[in-house]
Amino acid sequence: MDPKTGYRVWWVDPIGFVSETALDSGVLCDACADFICDVVKPMMEARSVGTKGFYIAHDWGRVTSYTHYARKRLIDYMLKRSKLTAGCGLVLSRSSPFARAGAMTAAAAIRMVGYQIRFGADVSEMCGFWNLKRAR
Repeated sequence: MDPKTGYRVWWVDPIGFVSETALDSGVLCDACADFICDVVKPMMEARSVGTKGFYIAHDWGRVTSYTHYARKRLIDYMLKRSKLTAGCGLVLSRSSPFARAGAMTAAAAIRMVGYQIRFGADVSEMCGFWNLKRAR
């Protein structure tokens, strides 16, 4: 877990990671986006060399809002690295129609460059679709 943002991440096999917001505020903030783009995803890219790409499952069920910077940073990162990602799963906000609509809009843009994006009720559903298991 990143102590600065409260963001939890764990690795899964086949190659991938699951992220979960654990912030009390529910805001996907600038520091969250930086943590994902500057720490987690580069580690994932290094682990996935020689594979067909990695899987991502984001549990944003607790997200109630996001900053403009965080949204732009995450979308830009994904658009530039579409060939490295085999699939992306999203658990949408359970409490904020605004956050849900924002994530669905971003997903539509990302799908246009070839991402396989799925929505699910929880992380278990996302991991089950791609048969992802917690890495040992």
